[in-house]
Amino acid sequence: MAWMRSSVALTILIVVLIGLVMQVAVTAAWVSELVIPRPLDIVTALAALLLERSTWDFFFITFGSTLAANIVAITGGLAIGFFLHFRATWSKATVPMFAALFAAPMILLYPIFLVLFGRTQSTIIIMGAITGLIPVLLNTVVALDGVPKYFHAVAQSFGCTRWQQMVHVIFPAAAPGIFVGIRLGLIYSLVNIIGIEFLINFGGLGYLVSHMYDLFEITKMYAAILLVIAVSASFYSILNWAQRRVNQVSVG
Repeated sequence: MAWMRSSVALTILIVVLIGLVMQVAVTAAWVSELVIPRPLDIVTALAALLLERSTWDFFFITFGSTLAANIVAITGGLAIGFFLHFRATWSKATVPMFAALFAAPMILLYPIFLVLFGRTQSTIIIMGAITGLIPVLLNTVVALDGVPKYFHAVAQSFGCTRWQQMVHVIFPAAAPGIFVGIRLGLIYSLVNIIGIEFLINFGGLGYLVSHMYDLFEITKMYAAILLVIAVSASFYSILNWAQRRVNQVSVG
């Protein structure tokens, strides 16, 4: 816990120092305010944005899209991952394809989904779900395949059925690795959803950034970007905490 507190304090210190350097640079006219506004003005604009109801409406649109996308991604990724674990031939044939898709920029598929589903929330959710499903699937397969063989042997020696082995032995042993995939899926899905919202100018926090840019409200645009960064950082911190809890339960 002491290490965690010190790392958080160091992160805050670095952010404050960066802000001070930017404040001095803009105030001294080393950098134009048309490029980067004063950090204090950005923070003030962010506080004003947080007091506006529309900002929270945009937040909940992004949150709802991310939640819906990840329900599909986690459910589908776990189901396909478990299926491939028990079907070695299918796994060898399809896992490389999923890995190749994971390495590709999924945003390039946007025109296809735009034609299929139109400029709607469904397009955003489906693309977010696909982005999140692949890491869940891949890490599920890797985690299940990585469970030591003697775990199965010990469970069989105690007369456990296949279902009992899965519930009480295999899944708990693979849980940390599976959750790594879920965490990656959640993060990639959130980033992808915000990016698409910005791209198609349709609802959510991504739209908020794009809208401020269209209005040439540079300070508010940076405030909206800072809000997106804060949401992503909070999301990441919560997932890291959940990962530690899963690891502790698995070890325990």
